[in-house]
Amino acid sequence: MKFQESGLPKNKLLEEAFNYSYANVMSYTKEAMEDFTQQIGESHAQNLEALNAAKAAGNVSDEEYQREKKELERMRDAQLKMGPPMIEKELNRMFKQRRLAPALEILKNSDKSSMELMAAVMLLESVRSPKDYLHVAATFGENIAGLVAELQHIDAYSSDRAANLAAAGSDTKRAYVAVIISSLDQIVMQFQQMAKLNPQHKIMFHPGQEEEIFGNVKLLWGNDKKLDQRFVAAFNRTAETTSSSFRMEVNGSGELELIKNNLKPPSNNTGPKPPGPGSKDGHLGDDVF
Repeated sequence: MKFQESGLPKNKLLEEAFNYSYANVMSYTKEAMEDFTQQIGESHAQNLEALNAAKAAGNVSDEEYQREKKELERMRDAQLKMGPPMIEKELNRMFKQRRLAPALEILKNSDKSSMELMAAVMLLESVRSPKDYLHVAATFGENIAGLVAELQHIDAYSSDRAANLAAAGSDTKRAYVAVIISSLDQIVMQFQQMAKLNPQHKIMFHPGQEEEIFGNVKLLWGNDKKLDQRFVAAFNRTAETTSSSFRMEVNGSGELELIKNNLKPPSNNTGPKPPGPGSKDGHLGDDVF
């Protein structure tokens, strides 16, 4: 993917952040191909073992065995050839949905977007270690690296997340909401894709997850009115798609409310981790591929 195709405005900082993040994503190509090759090899070995067992039991002739063995090898080789383009396509999808989408969300739907903020959300998942952080800080400056660090710190310590969200800076709050919105949109896209392949497949919020998302976003409410509105629309669309009994509304005082069967739930938050910048536990909103 090229920066010119991203939908972002022409800007040196954004282009550098885009290219840095994209190169980081594509750096996983070798690892992904090794995993893919291993999976294909294991599948081939299992099929060959079954064929060998059938031959040993006298269920296939020598001629049938050789024919079936060659067919298994042909299938394995064909699948291996599919690996590189398939992995490239998947890594591009991950980049668009998990790194580019939050930046576009801020660009299009924030009261106060900035080049530094959009760069930070694109770089967020490029930082996996102190060494990565130092490299981002040296390349893009302490302000952007600081935003990345604050976002990651919020999700790194779940027990302190509420306090850290409440104390976060305005741009950090914007970025956090933008990432959640992008995660919710991703759920809807995933649902639509799965519905085409398997109409019986269901994607649902984990028990307590709607309350957890509500509890987190309520702490950020009012920081950016345009993103607030986008969040409500994104959540309710996802809730409808997943057949959730919850929806979110804004009351007459402008406060966010979570409604279940026309009843407001208790204010305490329990349940699994909601979609967020560091969400990696397999809950709804994660990158599940």
